[in-house]
Amino acid sequence: MGAVAPASTGWTTFAVSGMTIAFLTITLLTTPIQAAGEELIYRSVMLPAAASWVRPVGPALAVGLVVSALGFAAVHGSTDPWLAGYFVVVAVSTGLMAILSGGMEAPIAFHVVNNVLFGVISNVMSGGGTTTIDRATDTGDASLLILVAVNIGMVALVATCERRRRRHTGEVPAHRRQGPP
Repeated sequence: MGAVAPASTGWTTFAVSGMTIAFLTITLLTTPIQAAGEELIYRSVMLPAAASWVRPVGPALAVGLVVSALGFAAVHGSTDPWLAGYFVVVAVSTGLMAILSGGMEAPIAFHVVNNVLFGVISNVMSGGGTTTIDRATDTGDASLLILVAVNIGMVALVATCERRRRRHTGEVPAHRRQGPP
């Protein structure tokens, strides 16, 4: 995020201090749990729960994606339209990864890597102190579209991998299976 929306990061200069080491340790120990937890809450619980409000599969998936994405963005508390929009894109992307793969491994892995990389870079670029993401208005901008492209690329990668896996295993996607009438 710092490369494309530097005003939101609070980054100053590269430095490693005792505080940096402490925060790196905390980041590496807790961020994977936090990111996995968010994925489980929003993509394993909220998305299917919201999708259950609608009977037809296509509209149900759309409702599930929208409700879980808006909930995810709201919890991240950004008043900046660009950052809030980016949080929606992340949520829709990881939701699509979960749907396409039929599991939570891909969205959890993506979210963990995203958050750990950002946390590590933020820690070492905080001038030896601490840093937080400024989620106020006017901290994001159109350069976040670069990160949107990364999210879209990851969804495409998951879709491609799943297609190849199914082709090699002979598995029929759930939406194409013949079920009872």
